[in-house]
Amino acid sequence: MKYSKRNNLILLFTTISLLVSSLFYGLTANAAIIMKFSDLNKQHPAYSSVLYVTSMDYMNVYKNAAFKPQKAVTKAAAAKFVGKANDISSEVKLASHISFEDVSHKTSNYSYIIALTSINAFDHGSKFYPQNTITRQEAAKLFVNAFNLPIKTGKEYVDVTKHNSYKDYISTAASYNILKGNSSKKFLPEKKMNRADFAIALKKALDAKDELDESMAE
Repeated sequence: MKYSKRNNLILLFTTISLLVSSLFYGLTANAAIIMKFSDLNKQHPAYSSVLYVTSMDYMNVYKNAAFKPQKAVTKAAAAKFVGKANDISSEVKLASHISFEDVSHKTSNYSYIIALTSINAFDHGSKFYPQNTITRQEAAKLFVNAFNLPIKTGKEYVDVTKHNSYKDYISTAASYNILKGNSSKKFLPEKKMNRADFAIALKKALDAKDELDESMAE
C-alpha cells in the first residue's frame, strides 16, 4: 500500500525526534516530548497512537510532558481534536443557522463546534453540552461524518437497538476498526471516553480516511 503524504510526514517527524532525543536526552523535556511522556510508557496500548496525534499537534500535551491518558474528553475538546486533524475550521464556513443555548463565541473551541455541527458530525439540538464527556456513540458519529467515511451497515451489537439514532454510525465506525465492540458483542454506546481511548480512535479514523483516499486515487 502506498504511503500518504501524512504518513511520510509523521515518519520524518519521528526520525527527527529520535535524533533530537538521542542528543539532548535528559536535558530538556520539551526537546524529547514527542518521544517521551511522563505518564505513558511504550507498553501502554495507546502509546503509538498518542505519539502520532501529539506529534502532529492534533491533541495536546500538558506540562511536564504529561498526556493524562485517563482524563475525560469533553465534547468541546473532541471538537478541537478532530477539527485540527481534519483542518475543519478552514474548510467549513461557519454556518449562521447553527446555534446552541449553551455555546457562544466565548466558549472554548467555538469555531470547531459550529463547523462540525454544520456537517452533522454533532447533533444539533437546543443545547450542545460542551463540558459533557463525549460518549462512544457520539464519537462514532463525529469520526464518520467529520472524515466523510461512507456508511457501512451490518455490524450488530446486543446493546445497540434499531431505534438508536447512532446505529449506522456505530456500525460504520466498527467496520473501519475505529471503535469496536467487546467479546460479549456489546458496543457500550454510552460509555464515556478518556484521552487514551480517543487518541486510539482518532488515529484509526485518520488511517481509514487515508486508505479510502488512496483507494479512490488508484
